[in-house]
Amino acid sequence: MEGSCGTVYHGLWCGSDVAIKVFSKQEYPDEVILSFRQEVSLMKRLRHPNILLFMGAVTSPQCLRIVTEFLPRAVLLTSKVPS
Repeated sequence: MEGSCGTVYHGLWCGSDVAIKVFSKQEYPDEVILSFRQEVSLMKRLRHPNILLFMGAVTSPQCLRIVTEFLPRAVLLTSKVPS
């Protein structure tokens, strides 16, 4: 599924179905990376039945991705996640 800032893919990680959000840009300014890392830090601490479970993230300047639990009722792309 493609959104305004990225694409979400269905993947498999350690035997679990996951959703992988791949952000569109290839290069990000330092302040965007810092903001993204702060958001990831917050997501790591959230635990609630109505919030997707955060499973991991990639925070390199060329590649921003968030991995969460997969919701089977959502429509996602099934193609491979770009490397």
